[in-house]
Amino acid sequence: MIGPGVDGRRSPGNEFLRLEICHKTLRVSNLPQELDGLTITHLSDLHFTGDIGQAYFDYVVDEANRLQSDVLVISGDIIESTSCEPWLRETLGRLHAPLGKYYVLGNHDKRMPDVAHVRKLLNATGLEDLGGRCLQVEWRGCPVLLAGNERPWFPAVSDDLLTQAMSLPGATPFRMLISHSPDQFRWARRHSFDLMLAGHNHGGQMRFPLFGPLVSPSLYGTRYSGGVYYEPPTLLHVSRGISGEHPLRWNCAPELAQLKLERA
Repeated sequence: MIGPGVDGRRSPGNEFLRLEICHKTLRVSNLPQELDGLTITHLSDLHFTGDIGQAYFDYVVDEANRLQSDVLVISGDIIESTSCEPWLRETLGRLHAPLGKYYVLGNHDKRMPDVAHVRKLLNATGLEDLGGRCLQVEWRGCPVLLAGNERPWFPAVSDDLLTQAMSLPGATPFRMLISHSPDQFRWARRHSFDLMLAGHNHGGQMRFPLFGPLVSPSLYGTRYSGGVYYEPPTLLHVSRGISGEHPLRWNCAPELAQLKLERA
């Protein structure tokens, strides 16, 4: 589907504004029975720069709400222009998810002159900041440990704090990490996270038959450019993202994903 606010970026073959709504079933090891069938809307890399009109992102939010997921996650690169700060309230403030809305920041968010102010604006919309934090929540009567890793641009939750949270009486049976970059996959595995959600790599931006993704800003090249990856004990979903710094995508449409969790 092509959203409003379309301009010259709709050159032949360019999918920069051709939003793809993806429904994915993830079979997750160690998923408690109570969370079987839980749905998560995963957004990433919104890149509020002002180059793409607010109407497009209003459309993205409308489609996200239409999914009616239990949980909503934004995995970084949300805003990089002070002129777009009102959009946080006016657009992202309309997002809803009954079991919680969570976010971390990414490298483009660090371009903002006052990152603490950005977090304050996002928190005021009802989004929960997981940057460098861990949080014990309850979904469907089941305890869940949520954590955020914004490395290498901001600190991750400390190992000591994470170890303490995981060793509490009745320690959580399910652990989910939100990270902007999938390069933190090894960190997630080392800390025994069951599920990790990330973005940053934009699916490779351009993908060619046989060759695959062209480029990815990752220490691992295009290995985790976008999609689902499993390296025990962690299942990783990397979003292709909603927008980007460069208005060009080929065979790699922007992605709004609804993830349905099932017991492996």
